[in-house]
Amino acid sequence: NVGPAADGTIPAIFWDRLLGIGDWLKVNGEAIYATTPWKVAQNETDAGAYYTLKGNTLYALVTRWPKNNQLTLRAPTPTENTRVRMLGLDEKKESELAWARLLDTNRGRLEDAGIVIAVPALTPDVIPCQHAWAFAISNIADHANEDSGGAAAMQIL
Repeated sequence: NVGPAADGTIPAIFWDRLLGIGDWLKVNGEAIYATTPWKVAQNETDAGAYYTLKGNTLYALVTRWPKNNQLTLRAPTPTENTRVRMLGLDEKKESELAWARLLDTNRGRLEDAGIVIAVPALTPDVIPCQHAWAFAISNIADHANEDSGGAAAMQIL
């Protein structure tokens, strides 16, 4: 909670938190403003990812940096037209990120089981923000008719 003291002033620690939230929103506001929760996997939050949706772009907000710079998301199903980018990288680096389909064997046949995103190796001086990072994933398979209760879990390796 952030609130003023009895005399109306905002204590320094709260002021610092508000500035931090503002800095984070400057980088990741695209994944927050005018979005809706993605109902397919919105409740799969125990693995460190939260999803929002705007148009044909799914945003994965990740609260833990992936090990080995490989982010594995089991809920979104990519298509041949899927594009992935990380919000907040400067224009030269904010090109599309490499990704691969995550496949699983189900009853003897290969099925899509998610997406693996190659996250750029970033040092503290170039990482776009702290605490959580947003990935914009456009053109995923349509999940509109799927039951959100049976959605696959999201996992970060």
